[in-house]
Amino acid sequence: MHPSGKVFVLRVTRYTFQELSAVLEDHAPEVQNVGHKGESLLQQVHDSSPDHAVVTGKVADVSQRFQALQQKLKAQEEALSNKIKDTDDFNAKVDELDTCIQEAREKLAAVGPVSTDPTAVEKQLDLVRVSN
Repeated sequence: MHPSGKVFVLRVTRYTFQELSAVLEDHAPEVQNVGHKGESLLQQVHDSSPDHAVVTGKVADVSQRFQALQQKLKAQEEALSNKIKDTDDFNAKVDELDTCIQEAREKLAAVGPVSTDPTAVEKQLDLVRVSN
């Protein structure tokens, strides 16, 4: 795959993570609401009841998993952004190298065939040195 194609794929993936992160943020109030309802259920159940421990565990688990998912998405989005920057930098260097190679080809084409005569070779080298 061409490097610019990889950048496109990375950008699409980052965009997907951003959308998923936005969806999670949209649902954050609902998850908090579940936590509040769980807490209100806990107030209705005696502390020593087995149901109290079950509800406490489930509310804590939901909250913890949601926070972990948000953190993981944020970390992956940041990693993708860094990868895109690195790939953009690499592509810029490749473009620069392509330009240098093309310029070198043009200079070599202008020199003509290389002679076996030492004096002619020296003149050709001098011509290349002067043009640089």
